[in-house]
Parts: sequence; structure tokens; C-alpha cells
Amino acid sequence: MPNTVGKIMIVLGVILILGGLAFLPAGFGPDGDPAVMAGGMGVFSLGSLATGLGLYLNARQLRSGGAEKKPEKKKDAAIKLPPCEACEEAPQVMICANHGAALCASCMHTHFDAKACLLTPASRQMTKTASARA
Repeated sequence: MPNTVGKIMIVLGVILILGGLAFLPAGFGPDGDPAVMAGGMGVFSLGSLATGLGLYLNARQLRSGGAEKKPEKKKDAAIKLPPCEACEEAPQVMICANHGAALCASCMHTHFDAKACLLTPASRQMTKTASARA
């Protein structure tokens, strides 16, 4: 419905703009009337406002996706990470690539050795394994 209203507003605005421009020749010239010129400018600006409102309504209709479009269901839920291998309570945050240990944030400081450990985010590891399976 707003799409139709937007189109009607655009057409009405264009008609008012053309009507406002029709007043201009009567306002110019040696015997031009400033009141007619002011009226023409008022009608022109009202037409511009109506056209802008029509364009705004059409843009809002496009942005909302229209009334006929149903909302899409999310296919991918958040990746559920398995629990930590050390405490088995919190979800994994990092995986040590050298030792193969999957750790949560609270257990990471007990395992980490700057010379021997190479940590990668567990979510990155999950997406790599999921893409390898597919």
C-alpha cells in the first residue's frame, strides 16, 4: 500500500511543480506581480516537498522488504564449541596447534609456553573442519 501512496505523491508533486513553473511568466516582465511570483514559488516548493515525500515512502518500502516478503529464518546458528579438555566446563577458546590441546580462557594460562605453543582461535578451527567435511 505505501508503494502506491509513494507513486501517487510523486505524480502529485510533479503536477504541482509544473503548476508552480506556470506562474513564473506572470511574475516576470515589466508589469509583473510579486504576489503571483511568490504564489508560484510556494506551489513549486510544495510540489518539491510532495515529490520528496513520495521518494522517501518508496525507499522505506524497499528497505523494509515489502509487505509480501516473509522474514527469513536463520539457517546457521552460532557454532557450539565443545568443552575445554582440561576442566571440561567452559567452552573452548583456543587450540594449541603443537600439543593439540583445546583450552578455555581460564585454563589457557596454565598450558601456555611462549616457546612451544602456537595458539589459534577455536572458532577458526571449527569452521575449517566444517568446511573440510562438506
